Amino acid sequence: DVSVNTSSGNSYAAGIYVNPAPNATATLTGNTIRNIHIKNAASAQMQVYGITSTSATNVNAVESLQGNIIDSVYIDDVNLGAQVPFVFGMFFNNNQTGSDRVIAQNTISNIFTTAGTNGQVMGIGFFNGKQSDVRRNHVSKLFAGRGSAGTASIIRGVYLLQNSGVGSLVNNFVSIDLTQDPDVTRSTQLNTNWSLVGIENSSVANIANDWSIYYNTVRIAGAGNTNFGAAAFLGTQATTIMDLRNNIFANYAVPSGTGFAAAIRRNAGPAGYALTSNNNLYFTTQTATTPIAHFQSTAYVTLPIFKSSPYVAGREAASI
Repeated sequence: DVSVNTSSGNSYAAGIYVNPAPNATATLTGNTIRNIHIKNAASAQMQVYGITSTSATNVNAVESLQGNIIDSVYIDDVNLGAQVPFVFGMFFNNNQTGSDRVIAQNTISNIFTTAGTNGQVMGIGFFNGKQSDVRRNHVSKLFAGRGSAGTASIIRGVYLLQNSGVGSLVNNFVSIDLTQDPDVTRSTQLNTNWSLVGIENSSVANIANDWSIYYNTVRIAGAGNTNFGAAAFLGTQATTIMDLRNNIFANYAVPSGTGFAAAIRRNAGPAGYALTSNNNLYFTTQTATTPIAHFQSTAYVTLPIFKSSPYVAGREAASI
């Protein structure tokens, strides 16, 4: 357990901080990390992690994180004003030459902020990286509240952000169901489109940030407040390669206002949407606001309509 109780300044807490030396290997296997939190902070930068690796010096370092349990990482009773805290089960920020990591068979759950607290809540996040092999992890029970000011809260099961590096995301399970929130006043406050996302690839658009996303199962559900929206998969860059094969993307969420609940959402055209993307299962309730796909400003309610769109030509032929 790690508890930080502070009233001013920046606050950081982590269960384990990984920082291997150059050309060294760090191995974390079979650890249980619980109750990592910050409480009673005011107007400050907040970051809380179950496990984090954030180094600018570990060239050719190798990290192996396998079979760990991370449970209950959170921020509580916080008055942050315009600040928005970050709450991660696992977070990686290292883009040094030759860096390599394996993240496998970890269980991450109960990552949250309390009802009156904004937050960016994420199961596994990458900000900078080189080569990552991410497989057979289980991410569930992510929840975020909303304060009276500041940037709106978001929830991400797996978040590939900025220069996230080249990687494989294979056979992971992401389940985020807001109806399972033990505090019914919390997640129902989420109020922006795409507040809730199972897997998001927002890496900077270049070939150095390409990910192979295969055999993953994503299920999201629940409802929020005004203009709430959700996506099982979200891609935001035009040229970062988005190679999707043999995944299940199921979105049971109920949108509101101007929000949409889509199985797959993309903010760009077909560039970067790999021609090899195929054999995926996409599920929504297929209404005007719960389409199978939402690309740029267009909703594709059913799979046949989606497959016939100019964004999909040559892709998804065997997807259902």
